[in-house]
Amino acid sequence: MRKIHTSPTSRRLAATLVMLAVFAGCGSHAESEFSGGVGGSTASSAVSTSGTAEASASGVVGSTSTSSGSGGGSAVSSGSSDTTSAASAGSGGGVPCGDIGQACCADFGCNAGLACDGAQCAPALAPFACAPGSPEAVFVSEVAPPASLAPWATPFASVTFANCGGDTWPKVSADSPAGVKLGGSTPHDLEIWAPSRIALPADVPPGNQITVVVPIHAPPLTGVHPYAFELVREGVAWLGQASPTHLVDIEATPGDMVAVCAGISADRGGGDDATSALQACIDAAPEGGTLALPAGVYRISGVLTVGKAMTLTTAGATGAGASCLEASAPRCAVLRAALDTQPSNAGTRGFVRLGIGPVASVTLDHIVVDGNRGARLGGAAAAACAAGSNGDGINIGAVCNGCTIRGVASARALCGSGLEWDGDGVTIQSSVFWGNGDHGTTNMWSDGLTIHKSDGAIVDHCRFVDNSDVGFISGGGVNAQYTSN
Repeated sequence: MRKIHTSPTSRRLAATLVMLAVFAGCGSHAESEFSGGVGGSTASSAVSTSGTAEASASGVVGSTSTSSGSGGGSAVSSGSSDTTSAASAGSGGGVPCGDIGQACCADFGCNAGLACDGAQCAPALAPFACAPGSPEAVFVSEVAPPASLAPWATPFASVTFANCGGDTWPKVSADSPAGVKLGGSTPHDLEIWAPSRIALPADVPPGNQITVVVPIHAPPLTGVHPYAFELVREGVAWLGQASPTHLVDIEATPGDMVAVCAGISADRGGGDDATSALQACIDAAPEGGTLALPAGVYRISGVLTVGKAMTLTTAGATGAGASCLEASAPRCAVLRAALDTQPSNAGTRGFVRLGIGPVASVTLDHIVVDGNRGARLGGAAAAACAAGSNGDGINIGAVCNGCTIRGVASARALCGSGLEWDGDGVTIQSSVFWGNGDHGTTNMWSDGLTIHKSDGAIVDHCRFVDNSDVGFISGGGVNAQYTSN
């Protein structure tokens, strides 16, 4: 047993000890930052050029195709990470697809060694003239996503890099423990836009450029998100230049009314307040029952309370393996705090509340709880945080025994914590705690996950990324298990 107290004088020591235990199982991703409306497809224009000027890896640009370096060959084609024939996926209507000069198959796929340019398949590899002193990986060009997207949109995008090092980059699978692959760089390893690793479509000898399709799955969190990609040698280092950073605005469409339970509808486009409708459906659910919300963005201006044994989940997503912020996850219901959300008005800590008293056997399964931090900085809850009262900034507050959090994403809390927990026997699995709080502003920092005390707690296969205070802090518990985080 390890018991760690969370008094003001010992909290940092507790954080350090628990983080050492929790993060001992981290993977081998290079320089991992682990410590820290329904969208449809949107077309993007494929315009690129070839020149001699190098693009700034940190520059913020508009949502257009860009290029740098001096290369030969097409700069608009894109690669497929599929190692088998893409033609097996079909392009619909019996039209041949996947071979050179043919239409791209489903999900912009092409046969091995070929690449989709947004319309047809072409060779993915082309010669490139490396300038003296170039880094190993040189950004060449890209087809970037549009400047505005709906949540879960899947537009075409690609990026091209040149091998200016001394060794060939062999083609390896995305889950290989070694080799060169494409990964997101805003931040590294977070699957907010695409899988954390994307395989190259072919071997890349020195002096050649390779184009890779980015299988975009736009995030469910509304607001502006940075987008950029970079090559990584797995387990060693990121290889030099990232693609330019684009700021992409994710916005749902207000007024998208949908039935939530019998006789009650809510706006899943984030426009009208959905608090009363969702609370009425929670209250109407039977003890031990399930309320499955349609995927979408729900504006929450008050407090949602689950005060009995039941499951709150997303229709069609219950029990899925990936958490709601991962690119491979199903679409989830997003509970997004509004500017005027202030939990203390209801006498609670957190605008999503699990348990009263406490209760037992509440399950939150594949739900996004979005503190909507940037949009709430001018509100009363932010003022309360700044004054040292962090209950108004917490996303999820729980007093709950034998309760379960599965596949949940808690993100962008104003302050305090993404999830604050009291109660024995909690199980938290396959969940993501991301971007909570602001490290640089006094009292506005936030943990990802805070467990004050929980005997028999299980925290397994969770990710803690860019939380501004402590990723995961535990005050104590007998027979607690923190594994594979």
